[in-house]
Amino acid sequence: MLSTATPEEATSNCPTPVYIAGPYRASTALEVDLNVRRACALSQWAVRQGYAPIVVHPGVQAGAYGSDEDPDERARGLAAALCLVELVARHPEGQLWIILREEGSLLSPGCSAELDRYVAMSTRCGHAARVEMRTWAHWERAFPVDLRNADRIQ
Repeated sequence: MLSTATPEEATSNCPTPVYIAGPYRASTALEVDLNVRRACALSQWAVRQGYAPIVVHPGVQAGAYGSDEDPDERARGLAAALCLVELVARHPEGQLWIILREEGSLLSPGCSAELDRYVAMSTRCGHAARVEMRTWAHWERAFPVDLRNADRIQ
């Protein structure tokens, strides 16, 4: 049976959504795996803290968003991810957490697009953009017990 709850009622008991962004592409398959494990570890921590995380890294790795190597499929996959970013940004308490590369370089084109879309939609909806950007080392220092094992390459 479909719910007859209003949108406000339907989300009133839901945890705060958080979209977790970070690098995916890397020069080796092991580094891609590390990026996916880091995003998943941060997601697991978010769940334990009472958030409702959205992480696309495992889906990208599994091919659910198309091939990251095919420019057309990558563009369609990024468009789908940006829709998820918008959903989080529409929530008055929705947050964007970004895992920065360790060298602190510029955001990847995908992360940059996610950040731009999140800020634009939050602003359009009239609420503050809640963005946390940290390198993995900074995320680990903030939550060392919970995230310490993500960097162990199997």
